[in-house]
Amino acid sequence: ALIMIFTGPVLLVGPLVVTVFFLMAITFLYLYTKEVFNDEKVAIFSAYFFSFLPVVYGQSRDFLLEIPLIALILGSLYFLEKSKKFSNLKNSLFAAILLSFALLTKWVAIIYLFIPVISSLKLSRLKNLALSFGAIALISLPWYFVNFTDILNRAKVSLSAEAADPQVLF
Repeated sequence: ALIMIFTGPVLLVGPLVVTVFFLMAITFLYLYTKEVFNDEKVAIFSAYFFSFLPVVYGQSRDFLLEIPLIALILGSLYFLEKSKKFSNLKNSLFAAILLSFALLTKWVAIIYLFIPVISSLKLSRLKNLALSFGAIALISLPWYFVNFTDILNRAKVSLSAEAADPQVLF
């Protein structure tokens, strides 16, 4: 949406932005796999196969939020791995910033990153962890505070039963 402020309502801008995120996702997957397995061949093959998965290929051609979400989650996972369980402050903050942007893209990002973040916790690195969570709060929470009533109103509508179906009780 920020790019469309500068370009106007041009229909080709949306898919172009998603293509950039698609390339970012491939790059972050390569870097993350290389970091985890320490093998460049595995990283190349995983990025190659990821780029040709039918769902990924199809989603990368439309103006939807799934590919940007995948790119931001993979980037956050990469920097989380590079931080060595929050021992490196710079990489911890990069992971937190990308997690914040993923949360601003779709709130379900926290579900994908909950286990890796929890497994990386160590009490000896509490300062870096606190700074990372502070960065997430500083970036994400203002938007959620401004839009909190709208989120609740939409949740009420989506959680209410359909009037035409009396079998749905909750």
